[in-house]
Amino acid sequence: SSGINAEYGQPAVCGLICNFTAPTETKPALLYHSEVETYFHEFGHAMHQICSQTEHTYFSGTAVERDFVEAPSQMLENWCWETDSLRLMSGHYKDDSPIPDELLEKLVASKLANVATTTCRQLVFGSFDQDIHTRTSADTAACFSNAHELVMATQHQKAPTSLPSLAHGGRV
Repeated sequence: SSGINAEYGQPAVCGLICNFTAPTETKPALLYHSEVETYFHEFGHAMHQICSQTEHTYFSGTAVERDFVEAPSQMLENWCWETDSLRLMSGHYKDDSPIPDELLEKLVASKLANVATTTCRQLVFGSFDQDIHTRTSADTAACFSNAHELVMATQHQKAPTSLPSLAHGGRV
């Protein structure tokens, strides 16, 4: 497919605007692994947009069901955690020598660091959501603390009250 809607002749257009590590006077832009992962993730959104074939732009790209919107991006970002892919896309910037195997192994192994904590955090949010939406009224702070204690087996530490709440439109 040419990416052009046959009926309207409109090409798919998408762009990425990224804020990655800039080059210096002595070195080219050398991206951190997290920046490469972000690039692949966002490129997944771009490919999702470009490959969409719909009559109405309202239903194209990321305008899909919420449980699918991240799927193409997550599929692409997984390439950043595969040893063979990392070897293909990297090398020393001066002599193109490969990343040492030991370093690659450590990088790939680091993907699983803190996975349990992140999963438990999502369980807290899910438990909290279920709790407040199965009541006619709720003390949301108490419900959140209860969900946190239930899942994490520790007391929830409240943030200082002087910080603005991002969940309620605050700005930092």
